[in-house]
Amino acid sequence: MVNPMRAAIVKVFSTKYSLTLPAAALSYIEQVLVENEIPEDEWVVGLEFWAREYLKGEDSSSLVSLPALKRAYEILQLGANDDTQAPDPSEINIEAHFSVVDAFDMPAVRFDAVRGGFTTMKFKPALGGQASSRSAFLRERWGIIKEIILRNENFTPPAIGGHDRSNYLKLTSTRNLLGRAGQLFLLFGMLSRDPKGRLCLEDGEGRVVLDMEDAVPGEGMFTEGCMVLIEGEYTIEETIRVLAMGHPPSEKREVARGLHGHVDFLGGGAVSLKEEQKYEPTVLANSQVSFVILSDVWLDHPRTIPALKRLLEGYAEAVEYRPMAFVLCGNFTQRGWESEGGMKRYTNGFNALTDLLLSFPLLHSSHWIFVPGPLDPWSSSTLPRPPIPTTFTSRLTSRIPKARFVSNPCRIRYFGMELVICREDLMGRMMRNLVAVKEDEGADMKRYLVQTILDQIHLSPLPLSVRPTLWEHDHALRLYPMPSAVVLADKYERYELTYEGCHVVNPGRFVGGAGGEGGGEFEWAMYYPATGRSERRHHGDGDGGDDGRDGVGSRDGAEDFGEGFGQTLDGGLASGVPHLLSKWDRRIPNHPRPAHPSDHLTVSSSLPPFRLPLRALALTWLDLLADFTTGEEAAAKKASRSFKKYTYRGVELDQLLDLNNESFIELVHARARRRFQRGLKRRPMGLIKKLRKAKKEAGANQKPAMVKTHLRDMIIVPEMIGSVVGVYNGKSFTTVEVKPEMTGHYLGEFSITYKPVGHGRGANMKDSRFVPLK
Repeated sequence: MVNPMRAAIVKVFSTKYSLTLPAAALSYIEQVLVENEIPEDEWVVGLEFWAREYLKGEDSSSLVSLPALKRAYEILQLGANDDTQAPDPSEINIEAHFSVVDAFDMPAVRFDAVRGGFTTMKFKPALGGQASSRSAFLRERWGIIKEIILRNENFTPPAIGGHDRSNYLKLTSTRNLLGRAGQLFLLFGMLSRDPKGRLCLEDGEGRVVLDMEDAVPGEGMFTEGCMVLIEGEYTIEETIRVLAMGHPPSEKREVARGLHGHVDFLGGGAVSLKEEQKYEPTVLANSQVSFVILSDVWLDHPRTIPALKRLLEGYAEAVEYRPMAFVLCGNFTQRGWESEGGMKRYTNGFNALTDLLLSFPLLHSSHWIFVPGPLDPWSSSTLPRPPIPTTFTSRLTSRIPKARFVSNPCRIRYFGMELVICREDLMGRMMRNLVAVKEDEGADMKRYLVQTILDQIHLSPLPLSVRPTLWEHDHALRLYPMPSAVVLADKYERYELTYEGCHVVNPGRFVGGAGGEGGGEFEWAMYYPATGRSERRHHGDGDGGDDGRDGVGSRDGAEDFGEGFGQTLDGGLASGVPHLLSKWDRRIPNHPRPAHPSDHLTVSSSLPPFRLPLRALALTWLDLLADFTTGEEAAAKKASRSFKKYTYRGVELDQLLDLNNESFIELVHARARRRFQRGLKRRPMGLIKKLRKAKKEAGANQKPAMVKTHLRDMIIVPEMIGSVVGVYNGKSFTTVEVKPEMTGHYLGEFSITYKPVGHGRGANMKDSRFVPLK
């Protein structure tokens, strides 16, 4: 008689997951099911979880070992305990999860392009930096954004063979342009100027001059120093005739944290995505927690101290809504400390502020954070800026226990959330250095600015000649992973916008925010971590306006926009089409422009949610509108816009995927050919089976799950393209996404086994001198 328990075990482990169960492992599984009194109808579900957890292990193989099986069972038990022992929000001290991070205290996290990950340097960055640092931080930024682009669904080849593999976008480097005049290419690089003053595109391998006469820029601001995607035609003059230009796609915080959750970007320990999700109920339960944000608090202005007093009176009386932190951004002087009598006015201003804060002891439990502005001492044109000198602040810090003067920019960590605070007149600086901007009368420059800095993953995407930065501290200006919120304190008019889940707010000037220099209302912003949104607060000179007493101010309703490189079909397509139609007029002047698709576009509510990439649509819009042209014209347009096709030793990718084993063996190099002719062993075949299974289980437009392996000498075959492999490097597993260019190479080539050496001192130091033997 067949044992039903054994039949269920064999069905799950052997039949479904192709695992071989020794007698000891089979008996252990039976023992666990019996001891835990698991009902028969739940056997298959429990065994499914167990088998999947076993396959995730670093030492998993097709032959199930008893120790690995026990470890998988222990991990499942720990996971169940974590779920049942969720922290009680009322028992958590939220003060222990609040911290302020100075830019000069952040660990130096460098991007390693070879490994595709981040490495924390052991030495402390220098203020001056070495000569190599000047180009290194630009290469790092370029490498990070390129990784984001290649992870985007529009640049990823389909995981399942047999599908149309020509519909994804492919990048071309500047090195591969020579001798290919008349062809269209999609390039990624940084906008810069050559020695002759011509606009160029630079990538990691070279530079090419840009002809912007026919360029159609997308949404956002484009300045020198920006990393951009460019579609254009390579000409015989060795230039690119730009047809379309856009910012790279952004990557949501959840995605980046899932990839790099183990990296401690801020110092104080890394917070994994699982831990961040575990504390979400606590953040929501403390919905009254708020941060008050003020900018341009001119302490030498006669109306500032009375206005601050009125503001603090309101918050002191609101016991339940008392802010957790007050963030005061400069400038703290209206005319600058370098003007006549400026030092004395500056000192008197902080003394007056100290006396004011001492009169509100109830607010001493809140954190007081002071961020310097461009006119605060000691004036410097570089970012990040050090804190205001203690010469002016020692009296305040000695009397207010939670007052802290920090750098510009700085960051606030609240549980797993990250709030970036930067005082910079960025709007004016970007507007003065524009290379191109979308021609639209109704363009909202505030939206363009927010989109630009988040897509560029940097607070200052400008060249060093316009906005100098400290080379070795550039990581403090990095916006990757995307923060939960960004405070862009600017003298420009206030705004509140949310882009890709990141809330960006400019609180506006505290003095004269709505009425010009020194007049009108006093305005500020309140940020609520529980909702991830901010509210505008304001009051006038005795006009009875809102003063914060009731904890509720007038709200502007932060506007959500932008799904990055792809927007949802509902409304996203209709809203993104108009600026693409202008491209139709430029590139096909002899044909009438088609009607607006929103006039006849209907979306069924029963359709599953999916994303349609608007910027990818910008690059292939003529193909989608082929119905408005004749068949011959449509075919000609599509043929003229075809991108470079990847070939492996003269065989295109589509044909390569259809080759049988004998034909592929004839293409590879001699060493690989001899190895294949000897036949593949059990372990390589097992890896291919796991990769094949991961592809089948992957959902639509999703990457397959990572498969871990120790087979560093495994030769990459076409069937592995699109898979994600965790290659062991002797200490950990390096995530390798198999791409067509890797065909014929070893997996170990993409997972280095050594750590790059970083030298903290120059070669001319005393320690490095040659000392002869006596």
